[in-house]
Amino acid sequence: MKDLNQLGKELSEHSSETTIRKTDSLSNVFANAIFSSRLDNGMTQKELADLSGVSTKTIHCVEAGDNGVSIKTYEKIFKSLGVMITDKNDNGFLING
Repeated sequence: MKDLNQLGKELSEHSSETTIRKTDSLSNVFANAIFSSRLDNGMTQKELADLSGVSTKTIHCVEAGDNGVSIKTYEKIFKSLGVMITDKNDNGFLING
């Protein structure tokens, strides 16, 4: 399983920052993490949607960084990808997956 530090490094290799700060757009961070994890798992949006119990349109919105996605929906998707999100106090988040 990757943690958020690993995903953060993969998603922003140009940056030495390894923790996603709460001030970063979580919808964009989550979008990139989900997209990257889905591709790493060789899955289509439809396959991820079916596995997560959400619609393909929802996966599309999530990967587009839509701000209207609920935490419950993110949890379903990350769980389907084997990814856990951990709050690191006030400093940021870790995504373990």
